[in-house]
Amino acid sequence: MHSFTRGLTSALPIASGYIPVAITFGLVVRSFGLTTLDATVASLLVFAGAAQFLAIGMYGAGITAGVVVAGGAVAAGGVAAGDGATAGGLLIGGWPGAAALLLVVQIVVAGWLLNLRHLLMSSVIAHSLGTGHRWILRSTLAFGVTDEVFGVAGWRIAEGGTVKPRFLLGLELGAYSAWVGGTVIGAVSGEILPAALRTAMGLALYALFAALLAGQFRAAARQEDGRVVPLVIAAVAAATINAVLREALGWDAGAAFPLAMIGGALIAMGSEVRDAAH
Repeated sequence: MHSFTRGLTSALPIASGYIPVAITFGLVVRSFGLTTLDATVASLLVFAGAAQFLAIGMYGAGITAGVVVAGGAVAAGGVAAGDGATAGGLLIGGWPGAAALLLVVQIVVAGWLLNLRHLLMSSVIAHSLGTGHRWILRSTLAFGVTDEVFGVAGWRIAEGGTVKPRFLLGLELGAYSAWVGGTVIGAVSGEILPAALRTAMGLALYALFAALLAGQFRAAARQEDGRVVPLVIAAVAAATINAVLREALGWDAGAAFPLAMIGGALIAMGSEVRDAAH
């Protein structure tokens, strides 16, 4: 129990960062005409902030009326199985036909690509947990792995070599509760805000991803091996591909975005391989 309590305490800094972002997510969901239940269930079952914002952004870009899709998230299968991953999507509402199914597939694929990093993070944690734990415990812990949770757990692994399951469970529960609670607060607030203000909250999507990209640039700039260059190449290439597919060719966001992600990553990787060869 002491380890679990320490995990909850260690989650406080994570919770302080999660709550305002989760409130924004709840507000954005409401700004697109969805319900508090939609927002809450999305955070309960997905628990992947970037994937949830991605999904609601794709929804807002032109979903068929009557379908609500709340993200595709990698379930950090490295913890559960050592080297696996699953992608999921939450479907709420009507089912107007093939267009809805295509949209679900597009969002699941985009979310899966966005969260592939969970494979690496969860594999590190799985190794630290050791063997002998039941699959249901490992699967539960897998669900709660996020970037911030991994940051805290990774630091403890670096310091002591292992992370106790009870500590990790407390850490994840604290982060999870903050995320779901913040989502509910935001969604409920969205019900009482004027419609014009709810619509304006859609701009928070662009601000969030711009902030994430800026954070990646700052982290890379602190290193001495020129890591910022591949990030710039990937970002510019992905943005260009997305613009060409959507504006020039008229593709919808669900088809263009995953291809832009893959294309940007491959181009940046190719530049690194070329530089290494020289």
